Amino acid sequence: MNPQYPHRLIGLPEVIHMTSLSRSTILRLVDKKEFPRPSLVSGRNLWLFKAVEGWNLEQVGAGKDHQADNNTQ
Repeated sequence: MNPQYPHRLIGLPEVIHMTSLSRSTILRLVDKKEFPRPSLVSGRNLWLFKAVEGWNLEQVGAGKDHQADNNTQ
């Protein structure tokens, strides 16, 4: 992330690239309130970069927790 723009907004193509999720999966997760909600700016849905980055980090953390649980069994 560029420290000069910590609150930059990104479009769906960049969200797809960052998460490796499909458009339909992202929108489904938004509907289920399991993914950051975009903001409507000038007629476009845009996400806060930090929110998507934070979601990615949560997923990595959840994966490590799950992996640790499996290793203790």
